[in-house]
Amino acid sequence: MQTIPEGEVPINAPVSRVDEAYQPMLSVLFALRNLIANDATQLAKDNPTWDPAKDARITVFWNSLTVIDSTGVGLVFVKGALRDDYFWKGGLKLSVSEGQSDAEAKQHIERGLEAFLKLEPPNAIGLLDLWREVRNVVHNNGVYFKRKETSDSSVAYKGQTYQFRYGQKIDFVDWKMLLTLVFDLREMLLQVVNDPKLSQFPDPIHDLSQ
Repeated sequence: MQTIPEGEVPINAPVSRVDEAYQPMLSVLFALRNLIANDATQLAKDNPTWDPAKDARITVFWNSLTVIDSTGVGLVFVKGALRDDYFWKGGLKLSVSEGQSDAEAKQHIERGLEAFLKLEPPNAIGLLDLWREVRNVVHNNGVYFKRKETSDSSVAYKGQTYQFRYGQKIDFVDWKMLLTLVFDLREMLLQVVNDPKLSQFPDPIHDLSQ
């Protein structure tokens, strides 16, 4: 299993303190980008009947590269612009992203894994649930909100329980955690697309995002 390269692990800096993790973050992003690009290329080579430009079993990896590239650009922007008081003189309006309810999200995840896979990847539910909650926290400037509920949430993943308190700032999300989750997501995606039930599906699986 691939992990963050030894010697390049960013210090556990909060997401807002980009200066403390800027260079190691870019190094790890480049390493991760190369891994995912190789994954997509190898999948296309091993499965010549899959259209590398349209089949979701391959394009999910190319789409991941778009997110990684945007993250790299965002790091440069944060370091070069958002740290400058001049940028903020005009003011900035923020909106709240609250996402699905816990029950709705878990139901969609469980139904999808059950319907399309022969064997559910280990820790898949916990990983996707944690990633969903962390994503919403990042979009809400580190504060936890939900769309239809005002209750707290907890997510168990790899033997650790993560507590999300409604309306409160989350202090455990740092650069190292985000990158570790992305590496775990990559491993999960490889298990999903290589699952016999999905990989042997006879028809193309069109990427509906295109």
